[in-house]
Amino acid sequence: MKISIGKKLVLMTILLILTSPTFIAIQTNYEKKQIDTPKQSIGSRYEGDLRIYIVEIESRWDMENGAPYEYAFFDFAFNEPIEIPYLDTYQNSITWQGDIEEDNVMIIASVFNDKAHQNYADPPLGRPFDAHYVDAAAGVEPGETESNVKNEEFTHTVFCEVGTASWCPACPGMASVLERIFEQEDYPFYFVEMVTDKSNQANSRMGNYNLKWLPTAFYDGGLDVVIGGGYDANYHKNIIENCGERDVHELDLTLSAEWAGEGTININIDVTNNEELPNNPPEKPTIEGPTNGKPGETYEYDISSIDPDGDQVYFKIDWNDGEITEWFGPYDSGEVVTVDHIWNEQGNFIVKVKAKDLDEEETDWTWLKVTMPKSLNILNIIEHRLKLIPIISKIIALLIYK
Repeated sequence: MKISIGKKLVLMTILLILTSPTFIAIQTNYEKKQIDTPKQSIGSRYEGDLRIYIVEIESRWDMENGAPYEYAFFDFAFNEPIEIPYLDTYQNSITWQGDIEEDNVMIIASVFNDKAHQNYADPPLGRPFDAHYVDAAAGVEPGETESNVKNEEFTHTVFCEVGTASWCPACPGMASVLERIFEQEDYPFYFVEMVTDKSNQANSRMGNYNLKWLPTAFYDGGLDVVIGGGYDANYHKNIIENCGERDVHELDLTLSAEWAGEGTININIDVTNNEELPNNPPEKPTIEGPTNGKPGETYEYDISSIDPDGDQVYFKIDWNDGEITEWFGPYDSGEVVTVDHIWNEQGNFIVKVKAKDLDEEETDWTWLKVTMPKSLNILNIIEHRLKLIPIISKIIALLIYK
């Protein structure tokens, strides 16, 4: 079919109109979701062990010097692992019953971190054990409510377990010093005498520390170890202060207890995990899809980004033809998202995509070169545009086929 010069001029004019920037219909399709992205903090899941000690204030057991132990371990009301997601609260109500008097009992709760650190029960290198440091502690008598103390000097309440025995001649010395420090109430501090020859549970607990010498004080789950009864109060106070300065997992612990009669104690404990972690940005996204094609055709591309914190991610795409998307998403970390696009012009295009997480941390651009060849038939381009404009289509048909 031959087309006259006049008709060709008309066709070229229409082509210029249809392909002008103000007329081009640029199309991108993707699943667009609400992009309201409130600032969120990334938190750490907490794993550890919660131990609740039933302590006899004036013990039924005497030390080697004939004086009764003060604050001697009697039983565990609870001794199990716990897990707490970020900003969640572990809550438990426990009923304990035993042969003990209302005015002679203290309940101490301590949370030990799951992470193990090697220390030695016979320093410097003898009797190694896995130390699980204390992150929070509190103690109450029946009718009281207390919390883990955090202030300018202390990140947490310090807790000490003392390996001892009723026949040990050096043990009364350490017991006297710790009792005096505790009763002065200068520090957020609790201690318990683990009398190994009177309580199987105490002996088993000291086995966790690979105990060798008596007495031995294990501060904050074994962070510091003190052997022997010859150290004065100032020495122990320095250790308490050093332990209290340690960076701990951010926990809020509240402990309460009520006497229910006949040796029964109702214990309530709440532990809230407030530990935040530094946010990590997502990895640079990937983009996969055709690298060449024809103007006017629809092409699909797969994009994805992995966030190391497991956050959901948003995407932004610059198609390099005048269209830059808004942020769209969110999508799960690692999820493959399919988007499509139509280029309505010939040429080479550098498609760029970036990602961001819920904390607005953005990646660098990832790019892909796409080519729309220039050697295309004019009539094919016009035919595609005419599908959108019925009136001009009729005019062109008359010019070409009349």
